[in-house]
Amino acid sequence: MQKLILISSLAIFTFLAACTQIEPVPFVPSPGHIHEEPQAAGDIPELATQTPVLPAPAPAAELEKYTVVVNEVPVKELLFALARDAQINVDIDPVIEGVVTINAIDQTLPQILDRIARQVDLRYVYHGENLQIIPDEPYLRSYTIDYVNMSRDTTSTNTVATQITSTSGGGESSGGGGNNSTTDVTSISNHHFWETLVLNVSAILGDAAGGGGSGALPITDTVIPNPEAGLLTVRATDAQHQQIQEFIDQTQERAQRQVMIRVTIAEVQLNQDYQAGIDWSYLAAAGKAGLTILSATLGAAPLVGALGTLEPFILQYEDPNDDRDRLAASVKLLDEFGNVRVMSSPQIMVLNNQTATL
Repeated sequence: MQKLILISSLAIFTFLAACTQIEPVPFVPSPGHIHEEPQAAGDIPELATQTPVLPAPAPAAELEKYTVVVNEVPVKELLFALARDAQINVDIDPVIEGVVTINAIDQTLPQILDRIARQVDLRYVYHGENLQIIPDEPYLRSYTIDYVNMSRDTTSTNTVATQITSTSGGGESSGGGGNNSTTDVTSISNHHFWETLVLNVSAILGDAAGGGGSGALPITDTVIPNPEAGLLTVRATDAQHQQIQEFIDQTQERAQRQVMIRVTIAEVQLNQDYQAGIDWSYLAAAGKAGLTILSATLGAAPLVGALGTLEPFILQYEDPNDDRDRLAASVKLLDEFGNVRVMSSPQIMVLNNQTATL
């Protein structure tokens, strides 16, 4: 009986010990631990007000138009009459002389003044409410040139080496001969935007630009370039400034044009009908997706060897209306000569008339 009670007590003790949970040791953070500061309770922010839509700008007031018909009238008298009719203040330099013949119908005052300035050497400037007429003498004007301050010189060399070996033998003697040929084609591309711009503007002014040393811009008294700031300051008459402005606008528009160059590298495993190679003239025939064959028209030197003079082979693809499908069609045409596998189709965007590496 005592043995049974002892066994029951041990079983109850084991059950209680199994149900007992071990309390984990509380985590004590390090003194250097970063604690998030509690945010102080604040007032509810005001509702964000929607920014009102600004009204469309008011159209500029239309300038008043005048009709002027004169024949060989002194320019001073005509300018005073225009100022009186337009009710503006005018200051005329005493050096201004000449006669004007003009027939202007329903034109604004600036249009009439521009036509008068083409007959008489004068320039008009607004100073507040006053119109000042002065001689058209050279003055400084700065032009903004949005082009990077960089010059580039690119040189690429292509080398073609051929070796032709011939053997002959007869009886107990044999001989051999060989002919080696190497052709180097060097292409040089120079891109000096700022230097060319200064020379062109100086040519418009009729000035001879002097050299400023190795790597320096040409130095003149009338053309002052500042490539770091993107400015070109020119001392010229108003008529010359109009020509320079037109030239700079066209230059910047063309210099910033970009060209997309796409290249497709294909591998052709020739079939038995074309084991000698691909008939490129077939692809370059009329209507074959813009492919043409060029010879030495790009300045490449001919290859000279034992087989005579060989013109370099150049296959050109040109299609102004290309939509990617035409180039794919050209590659598809190669299927007629064997199995075609496109290896890569890289593309790059470059500035017009500049050398790029793909």
